[in-house]
Amino acid sequence: MSVSGHLATITSAEENAFIFDSVANGNNAWFGLSDAETEGTFTWVTGELLDYTNWFTGEPNNDAILGEDFGEFKADGFWNDLPSAAKASYLVEYSTSVPTPPGIMLLMIALTCLILQRKRIIFKTE
Repeated sequence: MSVSGHLATITSAEENAFIFDSVANGNNAWFGLSDAETEGTFTWVTGELLDYTNWFTGEPNNDAILGEDFGEFKADGFWNDLPSAAKASYLVEYSTSVPTPPGIMLLMIALTCLILQRKRIIFKTE
């Protein structure tokens, strides 16, 4: 089994509500939005389309002195931009990949063949 992850992307109001209700627990946390590479244009770490945002009023203000280039999920569920030096928790999305053992794959093929054979017999007798 392999596990990989990245800072979370929040692509809908439903995801935002889930994080607010279930995950953030009243804490501020980094998530996967940044304009560090494209000043003034925030993009997801995954390259997904940014078509949902939940910025707090007046954000992102992209404070040039502080260098606010990174997304923060605030304890109130709204978003803020912060400099990289700010301390916060972080939200991570994980995905797992579990390889199918060869024995299981052979069993699945055998069962499929058996089912197909059985259907052919049933079709012949009808």
